[in-house]
Amino acid sequence: MDQELLRIVRDCKARSHPAFNTLFTRFYQVLLGVAMRYMADRDEAKDVVQDSFIKIFRSINSFSEGNSIEGWMKRIVQNTA
Repeated sequence: MDQELLRIVRDCKARSHPAFNTLFTRFYQVLLGVAMRYMADRDEAKDVVQDSFIKIFRSINSFSEGNSIEGWMKRIVQNTA
């Protein structure tokens, strides 16, 4: 994980709202693409991504920094879909 992304994750763990916004902005389109693979309707896929980000923000402290944050978030989207 690059240093900037690691800082964002650590800030999210500290409940920094700007860091949450940065994470959301950085990965929204990627995660929407994942959700679109599972959902037939774009609006439903957007709902899945929204629900997934809520789960991500609530469970960010369980994320192990040695892993891929993108892979971890994609798995949450897959499970939510």
